[in-house]
Amino acid sequence: TLRRGEHIRVTLVIQRLGGRARRWIEYWCLAVAILLSGFFAWYAWDMVYWSWEFDSRSDAMDASPLWIPQSAMALGMTVLAIAFADEFVEVLRGRDPASSDLSAELQHTE
Repeated sequence: TLRRGEHIRVTLVIQRLGGRARRWIEYWCLAVAILLSGFFAWYAWDMVYWSWEFDSRSDAMDASPLWIPQSAMALGMTVLAIAFADEFVEVLRGRDPASSDLSAELQHTE
């Protein structure tokens, strides 16, 4: 979804910039996205570990271990952080950011 431009993005400021300024804003946005998603992934895995360590269970009748659904969230955050890092590397290599593809599509549909 990141590469296809289907993530929710605020391009109000970015689309008005051009050239070098837009490129640097894209770098900054991707770097912040990597840091935030990495931070959330780290603490999601930390939560999974402690739920497993203390054998935390749900309050439902089945009393399932909480680390099982928490693992799915932690895995998803890890994949998102990796996707942002991959996008950042590709933009550094000179590829246009996914947001520019979205902007071009929006202009063609209007």
